[in-house]
Amino acid sequence: MLPKPIIDILTQFDDLLGAVNTLNDNNKDIEDVGNEIKLLKLWREEIESEKQSIYVIGKTSTGKSEFHNFILEIDNKKDALFKTSTKVETGIIQTLQHCASRKNAFAEIIVKDKDEINRLTLPTQLNSRWNGSSLFIPLNTSENIAYFRDNIIAKSENNNSFDIIKAVEQVNIKFPLKYLKRYKLIDTPGLASSISETDLDVKEHFNGKSHVFWFLDGSKRTISDSLTLLDEEKVIIQNSEDRISFIFNKFDLMEYDDDNERKKVVSERRQELIDVLNFELDKFSVKKEKRKIYFTSFKNPKKKFPALNTHDVIKNIEDSKINIEKESHHKNIHSLISNLSKILECIKKNVIEKKLNSSEKEIKKLENKQKEIDKFKRDSLRISSETLGLIKKSKNSLNSIKKEKNLNTHKRFNNYQNKFKTQVRKSCKEIDNSVLRIEYLELKNYHKKLQWIKKVREYTFNDKETIWKKFVIDSELKQSIIDSEKYVQEKIESFDSLVPMLNNIITEECKRLLKKNDNQLSIVTEKRNYYYEQSLIIKESEQKIKDLDSNLLKDIEQRVSQWKPENTHKKLENFLALFSLLQEHNIIEQKII
Repeated sequence: MLPKPIIDILTQFDDLLGAVNTLNDNNKDIEDVGNEIKLLKLWREEIESEKQSIYVIGKTSTGKSEFHNFILEIDNKKDALFKTSTKVETGIIQTLQHCASRKNAFAEIIVKDKDEINRLTLPTQLNSRWNGSSLFIPLNTSENIAYFRDNIIAKSENNNSFDIIKAVEQVNIKFPLKYLKRYKLIDTPGLASSISETDLDVKEHFNGKSHVFWFLDGSKRTISDSLTLLDEEKVIIQNSEDRISFIFNKFDLMEYDDDNERKKVVSERRQELIDVLNFELDKFSVKKEKRKIYFTSFKNPKKKFPALNTHDVIKNIEDSKINIEKESHHKNIHSLISNLSKILECIKKNVIEKKLNSSEKEIKKLENKQKEIDKFKRDSLRISSETLGLIKKSKNSLNSIKKEKNLNTHKRFNNYQNKFKTQVRKSCKEIDNSVLRIEYLELKNYHKKLQWIKKVREYTFNDKETIWKKFVIDSELKQSIIDSEKYVQEKIESFDSLVPMLNNIITEECKRLLKKNDNQLSIVTEKRNYYYEQSLIIKESEQKIKDLDSNLLKDIEQRVSQWKPENTHKKLENFLALFSLLQEHNIIEQKII
């Protein structure tokens, strides 16, 4: 169970992470902390678990399956849960935990692909059952154990009914154990195997474990392959070296001429392997404390090397693990807090601060856009005013037609038409230039409306010539003047219809642009404020981590103050439990500092 101050920090972090994911437009922004978040989840699961874990890892064929069979309460090889053939490689992660009796033993198979595992035909007498996404198989009989081992976990090459790596996520086994009953053992596929994806899976789950058993083959004259693997995986070893117990297995398989030579050579060989291993680890190690190195033979557990046999070694390991269990728990809490601090720092720099800076830049950009729209409106209204003036001028030139009453001779007509032609062309050019200025400002709706103004082109000289020729040549002066006045009046009215709408078009268009800009500004400002709030939450969480020591002590003091011995029959036990809280505080204090 986690102390309340740490639970509070994690709850705050969960809210923060949820908020960042919700508003984060680009999930790549939190990719940098993706692995740390996975690791944080592993540490939380480990700390909140009822049992500390032992992660069993090593090169293929180093005896990990032999070790698991050894700690089971099974006296005959027929009932062995784990197949030890060198032709069979563990393909998935399996957990093994103690249960009270054989009749309660079972295997939970967490299914990844139901269609794939459905290719497996399960016998009726197996009494298997489904529970959501898991398949449960009782391990209470020799027949069930044999079927589970030979047809599911370690099926032969001839049995190709289904692909276990595709079908199964993980297997959890409950079975009576001889040793390590207080722990959850995690069996893993061998590293440097023929299947690269299993290697990746093993390394991803390596961290976040209380204890690690790293298996090496002690039967070979040279362990260069094992040393190469250690060098390749030095990064994960560096992060967890104080949790690792190195186990040289199969140490009895070396041949000797006689007992005296065996005793001498065993002692020398044992020290040689210790020296070689230490030399390799010292190349990249940051730890100076003595390493935990053991020698075993799980096939011949009664052999001694030189003083202890495998039973003694495992019993000693179990006792040492129990002795440091509480300290290990607080190391885990320290790892959790350190990892959390790293994530908070990374989110602050890579997400929150980046988003804040981006929001500030966008706000500034939108504020400048607002100024541009205001300027655009002023410029557009000024051009509109000028255009209206030009339209008025063009109207006046058309109105002047009515003033010319003495166009009853060819000479007068020619003089007037030259004068009118010049004036009209000048007006057309001025209005067109004004329209182009609006087009340059990109007020497209306004420009579209101003296309109407180009009707002024209808008053070209040729149009007027047709009118004037009609009454000059035909001498129908009175009717022709009436027709021309009507024609000119219609054109003037078309100009008049434009006058009230031009400024309105500009005003409405600018209102629309400003509204759109204001909406964007409001959204970005809200995001900016939101990320600023998240930055305060991160700052608050970081401060809580810094103050964790004092907060833990306050939590303990509060729980001590609430203890009432008169309300319980186990007064001494409760007192000791509370006293141990103070010890916990001291251990955590040392780790955090």
